[in-house]
Parts: sequence; C-alpha cells; structure tokens
Amino acid sequence: MYLHCKSWSKNQKGGLRGKDQKQQKFYGYMSSLAYKDAKKRTEGLAKHGFILDPQLSNEDILVAHNPQTKEVVHAITGSRFGDAKNKFRDIRSDLGILAGTDRLGKRTAEITDVVKKSQKKYGKDYNYTNTGHSLGSRVSMNVSKKLGIDHVGFNQGSSPLGAVSDRIARLFGRDKKATRINYTTGKDFISKSSQLLDDVETNVVPLKKNVSTDLAGLHSIKHFTGQEGNGAPGSGVHKKNIKKNKWLVHVDQVKRKNKGMKYTEILKIASSSYYK
Repeated sequence: MYLHCKSWSKNQKGGLRGKDQKQQKFYGYMSSLAYKDAKKRTEGLAKHGFILDPQLSNEDILVAHNPQTKEVVHAITGSRFGDAKNKFRDIRSDLGILAGTDRLGKRTAEITDVVKKSQKKYGKDYNYTNTGHSLGSRVSMNVSKKLGIDHVGFNQGSSPLGAVSDRIARLFGRDKKATRINYTTGKDFISKSSQLLDDVETNVVPLKKNVSTDLAGLHSIKHFTGQEGNGAPGSGVHKKNIKKNKWLVHVDQVKRKNKGMKYTEILKIASSSYYK
C-alpha cells in the first residue's frame, strides 16, 4: 500500500518524504525532539537542516522550518508523565481521548491556533506536515482534519469512543482532505483502537531489540526514530557537516554576546538576526 500524496516524487526533499523507512525515521525523530528543551531541540534540528521557530514553539509543540527544502514541520508533544509541571494537563487531555471528546478539547484548539499562525508566517511557498507521538499524534491528527495538513503519527493515542466520534465527524463533512499515515509497534495497547478502527493507513513497525517490552516500552517513540546521531534519513545532511552548521554557529555567537540570558530568548534574537 502506498501513500497518494499529490506533491510526492522520487526526489522530493520536503513534505511526506516518500513512502518508506526514511519517512518513518525522519518524522519519528522529529516527534522525539518535541519532548526536549529548547537547546536540545535546536541542536537536533540543526543536524537535519532545520531551524527552530522560538516565537511559535512552546512546550506542547515544536515548529521548525527548512529554508532549503521549503518545509515546515509541526511536531506535537505527547504525554509527559514524568514531568511534574505538565503531567496532569496531559492526563486531562488523555482522558479526553478516552471519552472521544478530544477533537473539541483545549489542547487541540491551542495547537490549531499555533499551526494557523505558522501557515500565515511562512506562507504558501512552504510544505506543511504535522507529526507527533501518543497524545501528540492524536492532536496532530485532529489538527490535520481541521486544516487539511498532512499528518505522520506514531503509536497514536486512541479509544473506541474516539473512533465513533471520528466517523460521525466524517459523515457531517468535518474532515478536510490530506494525506494521513500512522505507524505503530502493533503490540502497543494504547494505540490498538487506532490500528483497528481508524480510517487511516497504519503501518506496523518491528520492535527494537534494545527497548523494554513492558507497557511503557511497547509505547515508546524509540521504536521509530532510527539512528539519531547520523542525520535524519533523507535529509541530505551528514555527520561530518554537523559541526559546521551555520545556524548553530550563529546561535553560539548570540549566546556569547548575551551571557546569562535564557536560551529561549537567545533563540529569538538569533532567529530575528540570522537572515540579516
């Protein structure tokens, strides 16, 4: 089974990046970066030619653009049960998935607002893709259906009630057209309803041998990220070029000039001055 993406070609650098393991590993890596802080997000993105947008990004969503491929990726954060600040917010959002009300929930509305701002900022010349893991994948899917943006998700949070509400929404013509694809380990209980009931192409990925097989391990994003240290597959960026990345050099220069400043503020200054 192959994706039917109107902008797909063998040499495509942006968008859904073809239909193969490169797609899975690229967006799996992007989804994993959503869980990181601003500094790690910046460094991870730079390895792949992407620049973090500090004005639009927050702890719930990573917005990154690639000026060479004319691509914007919205990577949406999943549940963070080990994070004292966010775990109860995330649990409330997870309960919304179980109840089948997440499409109308606050998290979906907040992320939709950010994605709309991103589209306005970067314009029609850019290709947009949503991605995310777990709760992040479910929100990514919701926003995709609202705005018609392509989606690539991993071990998507789901429930039978959510599948029912999705079918009702489709009957009333609420879903805008876009290419949507999910990846799962197949043995992950949390995403099982999505695999069985959602009207979306779902691909089963073999479990990684070095990842735990308990409930948390089966649900982990680590099954999808590939070799993170050598550049994202299909990015055209190789390990030997990472140290010479102009964006990271620029961020470092701004950091040295503004000692003691918060990293998010450094990124905002660097982002506004990078193209001048």
